[in-house]
Formats: sequence, C-alpha cells, structure tokens
Amino acid sequence: MMIRKPLTGRSAWRPSDFASPDAYTTALTEAHLAAFDAALGTARAGGRALEHATISDFALDAIAADLAMWRAEVLHGRGFVVLRGLDRARYTEDALATIFWGLGLHLGRAVSQSPMGDRIGHVTDVGGQDRRERAYRNSRELTMHTDRCDVIGMLCVTKAMRGGVSAYASAHTVYNEILATRPDLLDPLFAGLRYHRRGEQLPGEPAITPEPVPIPQEPAGATPREPASASARPAPDVLDMGSVVSGMPAARYAAAAIAGAVVVAGLLHRRKRRGVRVDFSYRW
Repeated sequence: MMIRKPLTGRSAWRPSDFASPDAYTTALTEAHLAAFDAALGTARAGGRALEHATISDFALDAIAADLAMWRAEVLHGRGFVVLRGLDRARYTEDALATIFWGLGLHLGRAVSQSPMGDRIGHVTDVGGQDRRERAYRNSRELTMHTDRCDVIGMLCVTKAMRGGVSAYASAHTVYNEILATRPDLLDPLFAGLRYHRRGEQLPGEPAITPEPVPIPQEPAGATPREPASASARPAPDVLDMGSVVSGMPAARYAAAAIAGAVVVAGLLHRRKRRGVRVDFSYRW
C-alpha cells in the first residue's frame, strides 16, 4: 500500500478560502473588450469556419499578460477563473461563440468529448427527462462530475429563467477528505475499474474499456488529479454493466468505488463547516 499525503497549495481550496465571489472573478475591462473586437475583425477577415480557426486568427497580443495570468491560474493555481463582462448587447451570439473559441485557443487545443464530435456544445434541452440524452441536452440535474478534457470553458449566452446554479469543487480537496476519512478507499480508486461506454465507443471498439480507468489518477512525478477519460462519479449501473459484459466480477472494487462516491457526494453537497463546493449562477 502506498503511503499517501495530503495535498497542499492553492489547488486544494475550499469555499471558505474566498471572502466573496470577487476573490475568483475578473471583471473584463474596455481594454479586454477592445482586444476581442480587434480579434473578431481578424477572424472574420480570414473567412475560416469557426472550428477551423487557429490561434493566429484570434491574436490577443494587447492582453497577452492577462491571458498568461489566466492560463497559469487554471493550470497551476486554484484551477479555475471566472470572467465577467461580455456584454450581450455588444455581441451577437455568433460573435460570442468566436470569442469563446478564440480564448480557448490560447488555453489549449480544442477536442471533442462527445460522440457527436462537437467541440462547442450548446447547453439546450432537447431531451426533456430522457436519461439516454447527454446531460447537457436534457432537463435533468447534472450532478458533480469531471469532464474528459483537461480544461473546459463555460459561457453564458442566455441567463436561465429559473435555477441555473452551477457548482465546482477542488478534486485535490476531495482527495484530501477521502484520505482523512476513508484512506482504505484510495488504493481501489486509483487502481480503477472497467467502465461500460453506453454506446458511445467508436466503431469497432469494445463496449467496455479494455483497461481499468482510475477514478483519480497519479501520473509519475505529479499530484493526483481527476480522470481524463471517465466520469469521477462511478455510477453503479456503469460498473455493473462493465462487469456483466466483461465477465469479470467487480464486486470488491466496485463496492469500494461506490463507497468512495458516497463519501465524495456527501462532501460536495454538505453546506456547513467542511463543505467543498462553491456555487454561483452564470451571468454576463
């Protein structure tokens, strides 16, 4: 059994670390908006389709220092930034999509995490309460989870008529809580389980993952992080389906993983002294 230690640093934050939302929010200035306006002009003149645009099509040299700071905060700081001030009256929906895409190009390489292949996903209710529809395309609550990519961006185009609360938590803080309360769960969680892909695998690929997928993962020389290829919520149905199809009983590891999920869920939804979840509503 590996001897594990608590993670420290700004990435292991709690909501109580922030005096107010202003502590993690950057208000965009006219200088930022002017830089976006100039980049929009360049992108339009280039004539490329949005998802074919490159970083040279959306140059932001005038605010390069701020971009570097935001990127460093996401990758090496607390893990997220909130930008406010994209005036909906100033920009059309197409212009907002271009700004969103352009900013993303300065943070990394755009990939799809959907079998539909979209790299900009529109959060729209097209499936109602249908569990088979992807979570951002139905009206069901989307519970705490991780995404398959390393960095994800969210942009509010239209404020919710009601609700619309989003929640985020530090994976490092969740790890610390499991280490403090149920350290016996960590080895099975790091070992991982085989997941049923629920029909989202590529043609010719198996229905379940060929190898166990860690819940958290621990790259050599790095600190534990959330998984890059599966949800951090080890849902019982996904584990059971993987076990049945593969013919490999997963009861021992599944029990530990599900117990770990219960611990994590309790931490994420607890709102008192040891809460780890920060809530806010998307707006402009």
